[in-house]
Amino acid sequence: MRTKGKIASWNHDKSFGFITPDDGGKRIFVHITAFTNRQKKPQINQPVSYSTSTDKQARPCAVKVSRGGEKPRQN
Repeated sequence: MRTKGKIASWNHDKSFGFITPDDGGKRIFVHITAFTNRQKKPQINQPVSYSTSTDKQARPCAVKVSRGGEKPRQN
């Protein structure tokens, strides 16, 4: 299931940030490797859609992230 949200914060030096879901709830961690297009740097308040997964420590994180107007990755 895809969720929509916006980039709430982004650390360009460490290539990670957090997404605030449009439907409320806690912010979710996102790493640059989760983006379908890594050529563009994420920007604050940029609309995104994503799927939710968990990392190695069982913490929630965003995966298969696409920016507004981009097609989501199918795999």
